[in-house]
Amino acid sequence: MYREIVRDRYIIQYVVSYNSFNFANGLAGSFLNILFFSAGNIVTVIEYQLAYQISQLLSFALSGIMANYVPTKFIYSLSSPLRAVSLIGSVLIGGIFMNQLFFGLVYGISSGLFWAGNAIISMEVSRGKDRLAFLSFNSTVAYIASLASPIIGGVALQITPFTGTMRYVTVFAATAALLVYSGASGFILNVTEKEHPKIRFLDSIRANKLVKWQYKSYFYFSSFYGLALSIVLPVYIFTITGSYTVVGILVASMAASSAIGNILTPRILKRNSNNLLPYLYSLAIILASTAFIGNFHIPFVLLFLAGDVALFLTAPMNNRSMSNFMNSVDLLTTSFPFWINREYYLLAGRYTALITLLAVFIVSGFSHSLYVLTIMSLTVLPMIPAINATSQVS
Repeated sequence: MYREIVRDRYIIQYVVSYNSFNFANGLAGSFLNILFFSAGNIVTVIEYQLAYQISQLLSFALSGIMANYVPTKFIYSLSSPLRAVSLIGSVLIGGIFMNQLFFGLVYGISSGLFWAGNAIISMEVSRGKDRLAFLSFNSTVAYIASLASPIIGGVALQITPFTGTMRYVTVFAATAALLVYSGASGFILNVTEKEHPKIRFLDSIRANKLVKWQYKSYFYFSSFYGLALSIVLPVYIFTITGSYTVVGILVASMAASSAIGNILTPRILKRNSNNLLPYLYSLAIILASTAFIGNFHIPFVLLFLAGDVALFLTAPMNNRSMSNFMNSVDLLTTSFPFWINREYYLLAGRYTALITLLAVFIVSGFSHSLYVLTIMSLTVLPMIPAINATSQVS
């Protein structure tokens, strides 16, 4: 299944670079929401997320303009040291670096640069290959690479002799070192980019007319449930246990569930071509999410399980949808405007999810936040049409 992929030297070089970043992200990123929740105010977490999401989109769009003048791998590599600076600055300098809005802006810029560069590089190294197998393989390695990092990070945060913000200094320093390595290894990637016409900002707006409605629906709703789950569940578990180690185990279990889902993606989709399968998976995700309604009356371990089941079932759906989208834009002269256009829908969906969470926190308090996860699980249904979409942009 993966034989062709693992024998390709350029794909392996990319996978190592990408997953160095991914491991570093799991080491520190798993605990950023808790860092900003340390004052006991969940609104601070939402403010950080809002700043992060908008700056990520803006830098992603700016990357399209940068691609006219610099190699994509430069954009891809620039993100890692920028992220390292924001992490080290927050614990060693403090001040504005520790402000949730400023931190979110800088962290979001680095994220936008990375994902913009990664979108093109991943297409270049996988051109002519089995894209579904490539996505499944890289996603599997990514989740496996991040499996240990939140546990290691959680244990390090739990046993450190430091308190307050300085509790994070060891974890953030190790993360920064990994990010620098990821940036350096990404810069020496041997990637031959397909020639493309000059990219203009308005191209991403014009691309909207060519993108099928199935993909627009998928992009908008794809972040609803996952984003809410990644924010609410770890912070909620932390309020119950007060343990960074338990939170690390939770994040690792969610990564493991996604990894298993990605490993099984080719087998699941090739052996089950029935169009009813996505509906059955969606129903199972919604049923699993009903566990969050009884958050006060069931062991928190079952909350782990509910989130794990949902993520496991979502993985094949995401891989099929993204494979269809990548194959559709690969037929065009340049795909950059379409990746930027995708970010518009992702941001709109994420902002809707964040504002919904914020409204729930303000009206009913954080203690009732798990209820909204059950409601947001319904957003997997509008993702289904993209799974069965043909490999055409319009």
